[in-house]
Amino acid sequence: MVVDDAYGIQQIIKSILSGLDVERIRLASNGEEALEEMLKDPPNLLITDWVMAPMNGRSLIRIMRHQEMQPLCTIPAIVLSGYPTRKFVKQAAAIGVSHFVTKPVSVKTLCVRVAAVLRDSRKFILRNGSYVLEGIDELNPDWQEDLPFLPDLSRWRRDSRPGNPAPAPDEDNKDHWKL
Repeated sequence: MVVDDAYGIQQIIKSILSGLDVERIRLASNGEEALEEMLKDPPNLLITDWVMAPMNGRSLIRIMRHQEMQPLCTIPAIVLSGYPTRKFVKQAAAIGVSHFVTKPVSVKTLCVRVAAVLRDSRKFILRNGSYVLEGIDELNPDWQEDLPFLPDLSRWRRDSRPGNPAPAPDEDNKDHWKL
């Protein structure tokens, strides 16, 4: 799943991923649109912009990482940002972002980050109701201070959506990468 409010960026990322022989690439213009789509059919990887409206990348990932959002809570996420400040990196790491790519996006950098996510052996662990990558404590000892407010999840709860039961996670079925 590729989420960016700039159509040009969406097309660049789609082109890069197509060159990597990704089987299916879905595009969304904001976090709300992406979340609706991901609840219907969870992807194997999320690539999202950090700054969008009405729902930004930070809020999207915070909602996804909540324990009630199975199976979305452990999907790897790569964040795009034009302004990768230290505060941004700390906040992103604190909410479970797997990797970062600075805009403008280069083919080489995105390919390296996607490969790194696919090789990443770190597990997502449950902390205070949300999943984070193991080792976050060592990298960022004050990570809890950087957690932004978590919005009400009732709107996004899978079990409250008619005709949309939460499927059981299937770790063995990773034959196809659905982005």
